[in-house]
Amino acid sequence: MSQHVHAADNLTFKGKLIIPACTVTKAEVDWGNVEIQTLSPDGSRHQKDFSVGMNCPYSLGTMKVTITSNGQTGNSILVPDTSSVSGDGLLIYLYNSNNSSIGNAVTLGSQFTPGKITGVGQSKNITLYAKLGYKGDMRKLQAKAFSATATLVASYS
Repeated sequence: MSQHVHAADNLTFKGKLIIPACTVTKAEVDWGNVEIQTLSPDGSRHQKDFSVGMNCPYSLGTMKVTITSNGQTGNSILVPDTSSVSGDGLLIYLYNSNNSSIGNAVTLGSQFTPGKITGVGQSKNITLYAKLGYKGDMRKLQAKAFSATATLVASYS
């Protein structure tokens, strides 16, 4: 005579699958000395491409990047303390790469897919463009050193 034992599930296996973010290395864009009178509001006279290196342990799918900054205003970063008028000053505009040239404007705080990604394995580089412009009255810009920071987060989805 055999007995059948009815038991409730008493063994649970659980966890969470994640896609780790890329580890971004520090990138710096050095404008050097910029003569105030050579600036244009839209930044068309001063632009540079730059590369951001990163290590991405997971690289399947599509890379998504988000850039944020405390001084963000739509698609530009207002550089603090560069004008004698509050809310005006030097602007840094960010643009995606269109593989070999400047692409669409980057909207700060919104995800985008980089237009140019290079590298092999976990080591990746993306190319972006920065333009240097201004907001307000050019005569109110202050001649001095300037600096602004932003945070770039990249991951695959």
